[in-house]
Parts: sequence; structure tokens; C-alpha cells
Amino acid sequence: MANAGAGHVAGPPGSREVEMDDVMEAARLGAVSLSDADAVGRKAAALGELIRAGFTVPDGVVLPRSLFNDPAPRRDGQGRLNPRVEEVLASIADRFAGAPLAVRSSAPDEDGDFGSMAGAYDSVLDVNGLSALRSAVLACRRPSIALIVQRQVDADAAGVAFSANPVTGERNETIVEAVRGLGRAATGGMSTPERWTVTKAAATVDSERPPVLNAARARAVAGLADRAEELFGAPQDIEWAVERDTVFIVQSRPITALPTAPRVTVPPGTWLKGSDRYPEPMTEFGATAAAKFVGTGLTAMFTEFGALAGTMDCLPIGGEMYQRLTPVGAPHGEPARIARTARRTAPPWWLIGLAARVSPELRRRVRRSARRANRAALARDVAEWQTVGRLRLRRQIDEYRAIDLTSLSNSEAADHLRELTEWVAACMNRHFLLIPAEIVPLYRLAAVCRELLGWDESRALALVAGFSGATSAPAHALAAIGERARAFPDVAAELAAGADPSTVLAAADPVLADDFEEWRGLYGLACISDDPGSPTLGEQPELLGHLLTQEHSPDAYRHHRADALDDARLRLRSLPRRASRRFETARQDAVDTYWVREDAAFWTSSLPGGLLRLACMDAGRRFVADGRLDRAEDVVHLDAEFVMRALCGDPDALRPRVNRSRAERAWTRAHPGPSRFGPPPSPPPNLKGLPRTARILNEALLWSNRSDARPNSTAAAGSDANAGVSAPPTAEIVATGLPGSPGIHTGRVRIVRAAADLTDLRRGDVMVCPTTDPGWAVVFDIVGALVTESGGVLSHAAIVAREFDIPAVLATGDGSKTLLDGDLVTVDGTAGIVRIARPE
Repeated sequence: MANAGAGHVAGPPGSREVEMDDVMEAARLGAVSLSDADAVGRKAAALGELIRAGFTVPDGVVLPRSLFNDPAPRRDGQGRLNPRVEEVLASIADRFAGAPLAVRSSAPDEDGDFGSMAGAYDSVLDVNGLSALRSAVLACRRPSIALIVQRQVDADAAGVAFSANPVTGERNETIVEAVRGLGRAATGGMSTPERWTVTKAAATVDSERPPVLNAARARAVAGLADRAEELFGAPQDIEWAVERDTVFIVQSRPITALPTAPRVTVPPGTWLKGSDRYPEPMTEFGATAAAKFVGTGLTAMFTEFGALAGTMDCLPIGGEMYQRLTPVGAPHGEPARIARTARRTAPPWWLIGLAARVSPELRRRVRRSARRANRAALARDVAEWQTVGRLRLRRQIDEYRAIDLTSLSNSEAADHLRELTEWVAACMNRHFLLIPAEIVPLYRLAAVCRELLGWDESRALALVAGFSGATSAPAHALAAIGERARAFPDVAAELAAGADPSTVLAAADPVLADDFEEWRGLYGLACISDDPGSPTLGEQPELLGHLLTQEHSPDAYRHHRADALDDARLRLRSLPRRASRRFETARQDAVDTYWVREDAAFWTSSLPGGLLRLACMDAGRRFVADGRLDRAEDVVHLDAEFVMRALCGDPDALRPRVNRSRAERAWTRAHPGPSRFGPPPSPPPNLKGLPRTARILNEALLWSNRSDARPNSTAAAGSDANAGVSAPPTAEIVATGLPGSPGIHTGRVRIVRAAADLTDLRRGDVMVCPTTDPGWAVVFDIVGALVTESGGVLSHAAIVAREFDIPAVLATGDGSKTLLDGDLVTVDGTAGIVRIARPE
């Protein structure tokens, strides 16, 4: 354990302490401080501060940058050093004779406030004798860095410790990781360390293997990390080693990526988390853009079609997207019933009907519904999109994609980004204006099937499975390319090894390569999620290469659709003929419009979002070139308006903003916000007092927005929009939820929390995830079944599952959290049940 008194520099057992202050420009570690960081590097300067504060640090010497004058030394250990360095090294070797040494680099920008640079510099261990010391110095030497030469601890155990939990950001937890012997196995990822969580109350270990440390030693190491935090005034990541019951600190640096709790201000009213569309905390760039697009777009749709919903506000709270709905006539910013009112019941149906006839605003809305939401008007919306709107939008996308961003000046790039942002907002308005054209016919079909046939939504929607071509087109097109690629054995092997698919295909077959580039030119522009700050599919070569190597599933939806239709018509034979006419009309209307939702989402959201992402990344590359950012990707952690200002010369530093935003996003991942802020929402009202067209429109919108939507049940009590319907698991049933897509499949669980996990999927896997994003549809051709934590029968997850004929269980809530990677399960999408499967 470290001495509590004056600084202590420990030499080899029985050796004399090294006095180096008088040898050329070299200095003992205990003689330097943070004020010397520019000369000796921050790592050495921090060790000096630790020694002066009483910590036990291995004896050592720092060779400052000024000692070296060779700007480009060889890295093979066989180069030459200047005479001054040779003299210093000879003195060090003599004074440490017989003791193994460690040689490490120490740079001024290493382990600073905005990035630890851990692993970016070299270390050489087990250095014995002058010749080995000279080779180690040559191997580690870089321009503008200093070197540390220390006695190497003969470690019984070693590792790292964090004075705050680096995953969750919890400041009352110290994390200690330990391995036997030298700590390089832990810091280099060569072995899985023993992990201790130390608090004031307890020290607990998560390993069942023979212990490396006992609780007392873990507390001692944790105490060093906590003391280092007190010394430097910020949470620390230390490297430590134990030799003969003495605990040494060999490095201390700030935890620069420590999750930080975001500053949260919640306006009044009821705010519901949009978990079904935004399962991950959004990037700062994406959140500031999408919040405006979604809120204004939905509000415009409500107004255009005369919905009783007045305004929709969208707000990123802690990086998660929340929505607040204010009905017509309610004070803006408060729920359906004023927040100060204790009564939380829906008004009676007759009162709503009366208000719709006497309130000027509600009367205007009812008239608008009659004009815009009738069957003929909705059909015209679909026809206009199919024949005019989509073609116009595609031309605009091609025009924006043809712009050479590198040819623009910074101010022109800012203007382009602003223009693009406004254009994407207009695209999203168009997206939301098409929602009634698809939702209303689907609602009518589901309602007719429930009334006449007693079917639930999952069974009813099987009648339209396979008619959403935009959903499956990217996957099917890529599957066809993959089938041809797998005919070349070398191509399949190289892709499986992670090689870039464009390069591999170009070398194998130019025609195949051209087809892939054509695919990527269209579908590769789409963002992998609804966050326009997220990568596009074209930026995911590893994922695309992986999908090209997988065998894909044939279409089976036609068989299930035909079965459902035959069953319906058979049942209808016993009913009056008008029932059959109602059914056929509702079915045909739904078939004619079902494709619109995903098609519009692709052209109005996914591709425009991809263009916004490309412009954002262009700004990031400019900031890197100007030295304002370290990586172009960091730009997504800046809000859109600030990116534009920075392009125009705003002098504010970017790195602190990026680090803060990244840390807040990490905190939110570890500490998701509640499903709701504010009072519970009012239950949905019974709308039977409204005129027919207005009633059907508003019922359809309510139905589409409920996780457990059921037609003609809008007077039922409301529920938390993010709550699942999971039941307590039994010995066999591990999760229950909504039937999202019929069928039964047995396969291995693959947990997918984010797009980065998609490359782990194999043919036939059961994908278990919070929800799905539109960009994920490309992987569904190899998935065997789907289990989600949230979402309803009209969610993207359900639509895609039905399109690919994948059994799906939705809205399991916490039920799916009992599943682990590799579990063998049977997914019953018809019953909404997930069972543990017994291997045959």
C-alpha cells in the first residue's frame, strides 16, 4: 500500500536510489511536475506529482524532448542516438544494473483533458542492459515526445482502476480490474481481468475464478485511485501493480470519456419517450435536426387533415426524443386535461360531439376532415405521390448528391448545410402528410376483420403482407448480388475475413462490382437509423460484406397471405352479402395504400437524412483539416446550428463541446430516462359523437400510435406508450408480448442493441432488440425471428417482419431482457410468446 507521508520512489530491493538531477538534461521523476508537461510530457509530469504527494511510484528517470535532436529515428532499434543521449543511457544502465526496466513514451498531448490517447504511444518491457536500453529508446522515440525509463515492477498482480465507473459514470463507484503478473494483459485486452466494484459499503467481484485480489487489496487499490482523483481534481484512470505487498502506481490519467449526467430541463406537460423510433440516444446533430422536423411535420399533418390533436412538440431530453401532444383547445404545453386539474378521465362521447358542433375551431377541423380524409381524397394523395411527388423528390435527391462538397468554401458549405436542412424539413412534412393515406385504410381493414371475423390485428394485416416493396427491395437486391458473389470461392472467403466489398468484387468481376456500386449508390445513401447523425449504409462496408456472404431466405408471404384471404372468404360465406362487399372494399383499399408508408419513409426520410449526414461529415473533415477536431466523426456531437456557425468562423472551441456531448450520450445509454415526464396522459376518448369521416380519421391516428392498438377500443383506458405487455415468465415461457407477425421459428438469440451489432447476425438467428430502425431492413433477409421490447402492430419492426415472413413478438417490455446471446428459443409470433427450446 502507498506511503501516506512524503513522496516515495521505490528502487529494486536492496539497491541504492538513483540520483539523476546532475546528469545532462535528464531528471528524476520526483523532480518534475505538471508545469513541466511541455518538456517531459504529461505522463511523466503526472508521475512526478504523484511522487510529491506521497504515492509509491517505481524509481525512474525522464528524458525530456530537448535531449533528442534526431527528428526521424528508425523504429527497428538499430538506429543511432546523439552522444548526449548515449551518455545518459549508459549512466542509467549502470545505476539500474541487474534490474529490468520499462521504457515508455510521454507526450505533451498525451492523457490530457480532451483525450487520453491511451495506447497511442509505445512501451517496451523487460529491458536488461545498455544494448537493450538503447534499442528500446530507439523503438519508442518519436518527434516531440519525451521518454520515461523506470524500474519494472516484478508484479504479483496488476491492472487498472477507475475512480468513477467508466461505463455508467457513477461517481460513488470505483472500478478495479486485476490480472496476475504484469498489467499489460489487462490494459492490452489480452485477457479478461477480474473486476471489482468498490463503494463505501462493499467491495464485490464479478468473477467466479480463483481470485487475483481479496477485498482488502481491492479496497487498497481503489483508495489509490480515489486519492489520485483528489490530487488532480478530476476522476482518474490509474495503472497499478503489486509487488511483495506494496502497491505501486505506474500511471494516472483523467477519464476523459467518463459519462456525465446531462443538464435536463423538462417543460410542463406530459412528455412520452419515442422508444419505438429512437431506441438509442441520438447524436447532438441528429437530435437538434430531427426534433424540429418531427414536431413541425406532425403538427402540419394534424392541421391539414383536421385531427383533434392540435400540436406535437418534440424535444431531446438527455439525448432521448420525447413528444408532447396538445389537443385542440387545450393550453399549449399542457396535456389534454390541464395539469393542475386532478381529474384525469376522458370527456364523455356526447360532449365531444357537442363541442365539434359549437366550437369554431373544432367545426373547422371537422369540415377539413370531411374534405381531406375521405376515401377519394386519400386515394388522390396516393396517386399524386406515385406519379408526381416521388419522381420530383428523386430528381432533387440526385441533384443534391451530384454536388461536389469538396469544391465549396467553408461559407458555401455552411449555406449548403442550411439549405439542405430546410429541404429535409420540407421532405419530412411531405412524409407526415402521407400518413393518413395509409393508416386510415389499414384501420378500416382491421376494424372490419375484427367485427366480421373476430380477427386480431396481426391476422388482419397478414392480408397485406408483401405489398410494401420498398421495405424488402434493398435486402432482396443485395441478396441477388451476394448469391452471384458466393460463386467465387475467393470472394466469399475475403468478404468473410472483413475485406472491403467494393475492392473484392472489382477484382473478381467488373460487372458484379458495377451492380454492387449501383446498389450502394441508391440504397447506400440511407441512414442506418432515424438519426441523421448516424452512419449511412454505404459507410458500413463490414456489414455489407457480411450480408453478401450469408444465404438469404426465399419469399413466403404470398402463401400466408393467400391462406388468410381464403380463410376470410370462407368465413364470410355464412354472412350477408353486404359483409363480403365491406370486407373486399376494405381489403382492396388497404392493399392499394399499404406500400406508401415505407416507400415514403425511404424517399422522404432515409435518403434526405443520408444527404444531411454527408454534409455534416464534410463539415467534420473541414474541422479536422483546420485542427479544430481530431476525427471527422466527432462533428455529429455538435448541434446543427453550431456546425453552421463554426463553418462561418465562430471561434468557439469544438473539442470541449464534443467531449461534453459524447459524455452525456454515454450517460444516457447507461441511465435511460423514464418512459414519461409529467403526469400520466389522459385516456383516449370515445369519439363516436364525431361525424363519420372525422371519427374514423381520429380513431385511426389513435390506433396507430398505441403499442397495443385495437380498433374500436379508443374509449378504453390509456396505458404508458412505452410499456410492454410482458407477463411473468414461466419455466418455459421467457417473454410474452404482442403478436406482430405470425409463424413459429426456433433459433439462437442474437442481442442487437445498436447498428454495430448487426454484423453478429447469422442466418436463422432470433434478433432481440429494443426496436428496429428503417435502415436495418437490409438484414431481415437472414433473420429467423424478431423479438422487440417496444412497438406495435404498425411499427416499422412489425411491417418488416410481415414483409419478410418472420415471426415477431413485439412490446415484450423487460421480458426480452431475460434472454442471452446464444439461448435457443422458439418464437411464436401468432401467440406472442417466446419459449426456451430444448435441443433435440
